[in-house]
Amino acid sequence: MRYFFIMLMVCVSMAFITCAKAENAVPATSAQPVQQTSPEQMKQLDRLVEILQTVASPDGHIDQALHDEFWKIVKENNLATEIDFTKVNDESNKFDVEVWQSIKLSFTKGKVTKTPNYESYKDQMLKKYPSDQLNASITRYENMMEAAANKKPISTAKGPINLTEELINKTISDLEASYKRRNQLMKKDWVEGQ
Repeated sequence: MRYFFIMLMVCVSMAFITCAKAENAVPATSAQPVQQTSPEQMKQLDRLVEILQTVASPDGHIDQALHDEFWKIVKENNLATEIDFTKVNDESNKFDVEVWQSIKLSFTKGKVTKTPNYESYKDQMLKKYPSDQLNASITRYENMMEAAANKKPISTAKGPINLTEELINKTISDLEASYKRRNQLMKKDWVEGQ
């Protein structure tokens, strides 16, 4: 259950990576046609998702080796010019906070209650990063709001889990730690101790 909040960042990142796979992350010009993504590039892009999952997880970590591997793949696949990683991280974190604050409000009030900014952030994310993965995550989040309001368990791959105030507060707390690790990953230069 604690891993639900990482899904949005991974989904947004996967939307970018899917675009990179489809377009090979190189803008087509009349002088430079789009090339097909090789199996090796596909492996590298999948590895980016794995690194994001490792860093974003509530019990995740980051070190210089992960950071350097991430940026090596980014540079080799020309993604640095296509994706403003820190902007994506900031946007997804803002939306994550709105989601979990809405889940908390729904739990507390006993009815689905969304924060004042939830719908606008959701609309922005859907407009900027449309993908099936993002749509699925939003549906899951809104189902969680309903479950929280009705004090009903949610279904997970590991079976049903009851949303409790403690679990919701822990997830909100984990968001901050995850954001800091992701932020360190998204900066091109490694800085020890951030």
